[in-house]
Amino acid sequence: MKHDLVHVVDDDEAVRNTLSLLLHANGYRVRPWSSGEAMLANDFDSEPACVLIDLRAPTAADLDLLEAINRRGTMVATIILSEQADVRTAVAALQRGAANFIAMPAESELLLNGIRDVLGSLHNRQAADARRRDAIAQLGKLSPRELEVLYGVASGKQNKVIALELGISPRTVEVYRANIMEKMNCRTLAGILRIAFIAGLLEDNVIAGAA
Repeated sequence: MKHDLVHVVDDDEAVRNTLSLLLHANGYRVRPWSSGEAMLANDFDSEPACVLIDLRAPTAADLDLLEAINRRGTMVATIILSEQADVRTAVAALQRGAANFIAMPAESELLLNGIRDVLGSLHNRQAADARRRDAIAQLGKLSPRELEVLYGVASGKQNKVIALELGISPRTVEVYRANIMEKMNCRTLAGILRIAFIAGLLEDNVIAGAA
């Protein structure tokens, strides 16, 4: 997306300036850094961003730095630019959290496409995370017993099976289901199940957290 933020990490000022001009010309905001350490010392991960890291010949210390940047959270996606484009180096960078690895020198369009791809994936992941948080908040409206009933429904169990497992009557299960629909403001079973699956209801830790 245009106007997204791109961090440019390169110890060569001329390269930083060249990349910054290219990115500005294509609608991106740019924050240049002379080193990864300088970026880590600042609040660089306060918004979604792509991080371009130029590592001409990546060392073990460079890869440790890459890992440290990616550990700061899910708000950034890193692309490694390197003149050392062998498979081993690329695999090592990807294993340390890089979203992409581009051999340099590269055509401008290849670089821009790589940035668009990782930013698109980043935004999609954040949108999915937001939907999951909203769905978990919906589950938080339910009582522990209602969560158990919903768990059974999401597992594909019939009312009589849920009733037997919980030691209640099928009619009581129906009452709980009606309460669930009202609390979650859903008119259909499909709507409830959609929220349940987005929240990851069948994961035990989600049930415990919602309760």
